[in-house]
This record gives sequence, C-alpha cells and structure tokens, in this order.
Amino acid sequence: MREFLKQARLEKGYTQKQLADMTGLTERYIRYLESGERDGCLKVLKDISLILGVDMNLF
Repeated sequence: MREFLKQARLEKGYTQKQLADMTGLTERYIRYLESGERDGCLKVLKDISLILGVDMNLF
C-alpha cells in the first residue's frame, strides 16, 4: 500500500498535510501509512480512496 498511496497522493498534487486535513487524520498518520508503519482501518482507506479517486481494493 505504501508506494501506491504515496504515488496516488502525488499524482493529485497533495502534500501529506493536505491529505491529512481532508481526511481528518494527522500528517504523522499519513506518513505512517505511506511508510508501512501502520495499516489503515477500512474507514480510513475508504476516505482516502474517495479523496484520491482510486479503487479502495487497490490498497
């Protein structure tokens, strides 16, 4: 998930801070997801996939 999430975020032109603000998560949590230090719950993955316009199943 980590590289895919980062790539999708960058393709949309969002910073980690912007994505965090849009999802209600912290910038640190977004970093954890992108680095693989944390796995997101279904709600988090759904919210991120809707914002980034990607299929949630790709996570």
